[in-house]
Amino acid sequence: MRNFTFNDINTLAVDPRMPYVDKRKPYVNYWFSSSDGHTVREFTDLIHPDNVDRLQRDGGLCIVYTHFASDFVDDDGKVDERFADRVRCLSARPGWFAPVGEVLDYILASGPSERTIGYWSQLRLELLWMRDRIAKRFKYGR
Repeated sequence: MRNFTFNDINTLAVDPRMPYVDKRKPYVNYWFSSSDGHTVREFTDLIHPDNVDRLQRDGGLCIVYTHFASDFVDDDGKVDERFADRVRCLSARPGWFAPVGEVLDYILASGPSERTIGYWSQLRLELLWMRDRIAKRFKYGR
């Protein structure tokens, strides 16, 4: 289940414990975070070539959350040109582009078997999320 969204492209650097178990919510097997690309502007800013360069340099991992209904296509059915350019640029790079379930299964198989999040780790994520929400409000007005 997706939980927190963050402004940084390197999702795993912000939430290195994902996917995790929250024992207070027993009906969810695992929680994971994502990088916030909710609207076309936020998405294209997130996958800006400078950010992708940093992600590659850091050997990071990005799980993007978006809503393709948020201005990715105009009323005439034309795809936003910034989005198209950024995706073309991204697709030309070496990388593993996979569905989130496959990525999370890989992380689960290659990481520690204990995945329960503790109080302090949860608090850290909540505070980072709040910081990013405030920054997003100032930058994008939402």
